[in-house]
Amino acid sequence: SGIFWRCQLLHLTLESSNFKRMNIAMKYKNLTFLFTILFLTPVYLNFNLFAEDHPQTSLTLSGCINYALRYNPTIKSSKEYVKAERAYVQSSKSFLFPHIYSYGGISRYGDISKQNSFKNEYYSTIYSGRLNISQTIFNLSSIKNLNYTKELLKSRKYYSESTIQNVILSVKLAFYEALKTQQEIKIAEENLNLINKFLNNAKSLYIQNKCSEYDISFARIDSMNAKINLNLLKNDLKQDMSYLIEQIGYSELIVSSIKEELIFSPYRIDLDSTIKKALTNRPDYKASLSEIASRKADVSANYASLLPTLSMGGGVDFYKREVDYDYLNKGWNIGLNMSFPIFDGFRVKANIDRAKAYLSAYRHNSEKLKQRIIREIKYSYFSLNEIEKNYRVSEQMVNEALKKYQLSITRYQSGKGSPLEVSNSIGSLINARKNLVYYLIYHKSTVALLKNAMGIL
Repeated sequence: SGIFWRCQLLHLTLESSNFKRMNIAMKYKNLTFLFTILFLTPVYLNFNLFAEDHPQTSLTLSGCINYALRYNPTIKSSKEYVKAERAYVQSSKSFLFPHIYSYGGISRYGDISKQNSFKNEYYSTIYSGRLNISQTIFNLSSIKNLNYTKELLKSRKYYSESTIQNVILSVKLAFYEALKTQQEIKIAEENLNLINKFLNNAKSLYIQNKCSEYDISFARIDSMNAKINLNLLKNDLKQDMSYLIEQIGYSELIVSSIKEELIFSPYRIDLDSTIKKALTNRPDYKASLSEIASRKADVSANYASLLPTLSMGGGVDFYKREVDYDYLNKGWNIGLNMSFPIFDGFRVKANIDRAKAYLSAYRHNSEKLKQRIIREIKYSYFSLNEIEKNYRVSEQMVNEALKKYQLSITRYQSGKGSPLEVSNSIGSLINARKNLVYYLIYHKSTVALLKNAMGIL
């Protein structure tokens, strides 16, 4: 619409400028107005582009996930951890570059001595400085330590991916829970409408002396119970929305309703191939393997610290002393150095034992995670098969409950039925529809859990 009005204003201004009798001031005014609109409209459009940052009242699942990816503090902190590990890698690379350091200083010395009536005074000023450069030629321990930090960075990246998947899973599950409550509210409203229809029907029959006041009283009690249940569900929805916002991680977001197309679609997988795929894709499992590799590098780095280190360096220095006469000394040096550890109080041995213990612990943790992944996939796989069967049965129950309700209404209007029969038929219909929604939402949540277990969420 902004582009349309810009074109219309441009068209009108150009047409008006073609009139020969138009005042020059009016032309200037139109052109000023035109350029004002042309410059301000992009600002307006850009403002609309950022409108998605403002709180919305109705969200889809993809909208909730997008907000979580942008604002969730857990995701942001995981990315900061990755930055920290990347800086750690850069710090470990420092031995590959020459190290340059310098120092300088100035000092003043004085000496006063007295013997008999004679007094001797001696003062001097000393200036000194040095500039050195050193380069490590061979240090296997530093090389292994660099590999250790690289593997840590890799594992941190995988953990960051795992964190994102866990947040998405939490948002999905919270979204589906709120969606279930929202659907139950619609069913509860339908329940209230059916009971009110029954109440109006009973009142009409009572006027015709075809039923007693007991029927009206019975229907009123059911209506009040339906209203209480509806109010409880509305309160549950508010709590579910609050929990959903917490999982999204954007407290300024205000969600009054959610939108999702509820269509049942079976999810077919092969169990063995799914387990293999999960062990290939799961970021937390890949992170555990990177941690094992980092601990291996740590063990190697501690062993390598027993080897000699070769380095070279050089520098320039000067020394100047000001006394009764000036003394100046300048020099330079260059050399090749080798250091070899002999005894350090068993520090290296203790570090090696510590690194081996950590390596063993991380291997056990990785195996435990592997078993948990397999269990999660099997659990979701078997649950899906059961849910799909129960969903088909629930569809049949809804159809049968609807027939039962229609039959009970017909019987009641003909005087053959009772209000209890109608109430039971309404309750059966509502419960059947609630079960259908339950298995539909349960199916979507289980698919989300399965995809998360596979590492493809």
